[in-house]
Amino acid sequence: MLCMRIKTNPEQLAKTFASLEHNESFQEVNAILKMGGNAHDMVTTMAIVTSLHKKLAGVLLLTPLPEVRCIDITYLGASPHARGKGVGNSLVRKAYEVAQDSQYKRISLAVDAQNTPAIHLYQRWNFRKIGQRFTMIKKLF
Repeated sequence: MLCMRIKTNPEQLAKTFASLEHNESFQEVNAILKMGGNAHDMVTTMAIVTSLHKKLAGVLLLTPLPEVRCIDITYLGASPHARGKGVGNSLVRKAYEVAQDSQYKRISLAVDAQNTPAIHLYQRWNFRKIGQRFTMIKKLF
């Protein structure tokens, strides 16, 4: 498994992902990059891309939160062909390495309550639930 670490802005990330195989995970990451946020937050996002058998296998987006000495797993996704092959585990390990190298004390994340495989992955890494968020949507049209 090959890992590539990128620290850049959303436009450069999109170009990097475009150079990789287009598949379901690429589409999800591209949608996240287009969601926005303020420019400062987006510039500090770090992407780690993994490949397996020369195909995009997984993507990890990390957002440093230096004011609370924490790094946030903003997105972690594995391509369908790579699921069940340790990609998620490798990406969580990479998040730990980045956090330790940056001397952050915590890693935070949010996970969908229905995403049982992801919840089990995070539980194996001793993440614990500390709260629950509600998603709210306003229809504009």
